[in-house]
Formats: sequence, C-alpha cells, structure tokens
Amino acid sequence: MIIDRIENAPHYFGLGPQWKTALTAVMEYDPAKFEKGAKTELENGVRFLQFEPTTKDRSEVIFEAHRKYADIMIFAAGEEKLAWKSTPDLKNITEAYVEERDCLLADLDDDALEVPMKPGYFIVFMPQDAHGPDIAIGEPATARRIVVKVPMSLD
Repeated sequence: MIIDRIENAPHYFGLGPQWKTALTAVMEYDPAKFEKGAKTELENGVRFLQFEPTTKDRSEVIFEAHRKYADIMIFAAGEEKLAWKSTPDLKNITEAYVEERDCLLADLDDDALEVPMKPGYFIVFMPQDAHGPDIAIGEPATARRIVVKVPMSLD
C-alpha cells in the first residue's frame, strides 16, 4: 500500500510505463469533470473508472483483493475511510478468488487498518493488499472516487 499526495505522483513513474500512464491520469484529473459510472481505457492496459458510492457503516463493508490489477484511488469529492489488511492475513474469506472478475471477497476483520481519505491524496492497493472501501466518516454520505486499475500480476 502506498499513500501520498497527488503532487508526489511523479516519484512513482519509475515503477514502469503502466504506472506512469496511471499516475499521469491521476495528476491530470479534473474533479469538475466527474462523470458517475464513466469508464475509460488508457494506454498500457490501464483503466480509469469513476464511482459515486454512498458511504456506509463499517459493519456493512467487505474486503476485496485482486491479482491482475493494482488499484489507485483518488477522491474527487467527499470523504471516506478505506480499510486495509494483507490478503494472506484475512480471517474469513467469503468468496474465493474468481479470475474472470479478478476479485476475492472477505469479511472486514476487526484488526483492519482504517485510513481516512480526502481530495488531494491518492492511495495504491497492490495485489497483496485487501481493501474495503466506502466506510463512512460520521454519517453516511456521497463520495466521488476514481479508481485507476494498473495491470500487473503476482504470478
């Protein structure tokens, strides 16, 4: 997991061309142009997705983990907490990894690290990082989140 300010994104360009593509999109993103549900294919296999979830109580959140993609998340509006735990340490996997969806699901463990996120920052969840989005900070509210999917593999 990486957490940093968007202005520091160029420090990670050396991770490879797909990372430069993804992080350039993060840096150039204009929150005023948010479009709920929009999906864009970028070069180097990078995908850019826009979500507008309503945050919820921690008890309603589940972990997800991927193998084929890392997720870079930025916030266009609102706030939410994201839960993190190393995938091998998950206590209760509720749905084994499904390759077609590139997703494993698990209950949110009590000892998960919670990170509050807000505009101006990005967070990277690598394939070994289980993450639970949409945790409300206070009362449930609408948030605008961008997820940039960066192709990679643990294999």
